Amino acid sequence: MQNEKEELYLRILDQFPNPIWRAGLDGKCDFFNKNWLKFTGRTMEQEMGNGWAEGVYPDELNKCVEDYMGFFNERNTFMLKYRLKHNDGTYHWLLDYGNPFFDDNGVFLGYIGSCYDVSELENSKILLDITGSMTKTGGWEINIESNKLHWTDEVYKIHEVEKDFSLSVENALKFYIGDSIKKITDAVNDAIKLGKPFDVELQLKTAKDNVIWVRALGQAIKENDKLVKVVGSFQNISDIKNAEVSLEEKNATLETMNKFMVGRELAMSELKNKITELEEKLNSQK
Repeated sequence: MQNEKEELYLRILDQFPNPIWRAGLDGKCDFFNKNWLKFTGRTMEQEMGNGWAEGVYPDELNKCVEDYMGFFNERNTFMLKYRLKHNDGTYHWLLDYGNPFFDDNGVFLGYIGSCYDVSELENSKILLDITGSMTKTGGWEINIESNKLHWTDEVYKIHEVEKDFSLSVENALKFYIGDSIKKITDAVNDAIKLGKPFDVELQLKTAKDNVIWVRALGQAIKENDKLVKVVGSFQNISDIKNAEVSLEEKNATLETMNKFMVGRELAMSELKNKITELEEKLNSQK
């Protein structure tokens, strides 16, 4: 049954429209989908293990492998930007998103990654617009030097504002409520200062006063060994959070009902014992 499940899983990944890779516990890759092999023009055997690294731009190879293994050992979600040799002999810029995966019991099994060719796109904002429209996940970008913030269309929709909204880091922070302001501020600062990726759940109030939950993922991007921007995704997860709350409420209701039934059974048992005692007493008086 497990083998059938894994075969189905691999068939789905093999047909995914983006280049996909998978790595085992040792960090070495044990699977590449058709679009990865089509992109590189190499065989599965050539790419397996650390073979894929042969296609990384030579000047970026050590840094790419070092960053990859660092994230792998920490089991963190990551995003890497590097150049990989295309089947036409040229090098294309890729954004590589990696995520740890686990079995049904929560045991770490390795990593799975999905790549986006950004060479022909004008900038990462265009990429985020495209991926956001496909997945209903928004994208954002902060230029570290200028502190300018960019949102994709989906992020504007999540905040329920028009595109003529006066967008800035300061105005964006005004939407957050409770401890979410500190959570997102600390996460972005750690990304800038430490190069640390983040994945946080936040609560905000939209321009139309709707309180929602969002999930923000982010990663600092380096160019020539200098951190230049922080980019990430942004998704409304209110339905998921509401479902969790609903489940908790149902569980609480069931627990209350269970306690009531247990109490009721105890009361009935005590009443039954009292009746039995009374009947025995009456019988003894006859």
